[in-house]
Amino acid sequence: MINLTKEQYIKVLDTHRTLHIVDSAKRVKEYYDRKEYAIQCDSPILKELFEMGKLPIDERYVKLQQGTYQILDIRRKPIEFKGQTRMADIAYVLYRKERAVEKYEEIEGKDRRELYREEQRKTIEDFDFWFKVYQVKIWPLFNENSKESEGNSKLQELIGNQIIVHKIELDPETRTYKVDWFNMANFENWIERSAHLDMMLEQEAEKEAAKEQAFLDSLENPIDYDPELYAGDPVGFQEDLFCEEDFID
Repeated sequence: MINLTKEQYIKVLDTHRTLHIVDSAKRVKEYYDRKEYAIQCDSPILKELFEMGKLPIDERYVKLQQGTYQILDIRRKPIEFKGQTRMADIAYVLYRKERAVEKYEEIEGKDRRELYREEQRKTIEDFDFWFKVYQVKIWPLFNENSKESEGNSKLQELIGNQIIVHKIELDPETRTYKVDWFNMANFENWIERSAHLDMMLEQEAEKEAAKEQAFLDSLENPIDYDPELYAGDPVGFQEDLFCEEDFID
């Protein structure tokens, strides 16, 4: 059985066996084939395990950073701020650190190839969410500086969904965080864009490999040069017929 019951997952955790938290049924199946246990991050059973206290929780309140978050719950809690106690919205999340790419066309060619190589080097474990629940200060997502792509989510709508933080930086003027992010629930064409990105990365790598192979072939098979072919050329080499771009790879 690939997907276990709640009782079976509890037994896995109570016996201190490894449970991988993944983002798809495909990943669950891959671990099943390796005779290991896994559960999807959006599984209702995982939410129940969290509410039962079966998942380890980091007691610190941490800041948002670039990566992927599965929002298990959002609770109003008292926190210390500049010597005072204030109520704040705290998200209980699972986290996966990864390089977030919003616009492929903004990536330089060299970085595109490196990104593709990074993806090829990843193992199945690299796609796991970290096995710990973090308490995240979630309000920077909704300040005036922040921008949500492809949607206009409300705070409570994030519960049970996955968000990706592309970029986060501190605005020196307002002293608030500027976050570029999106809610996967509002990003219906994410799969298509991801597939398109993978295809473009693969094409870029294939072009690079073809260039390298062509260069190697040219070394093994030099072009025959016939001196008489150009001997009677009255014009010769005219530099003004060429431009700098012709010599740029």
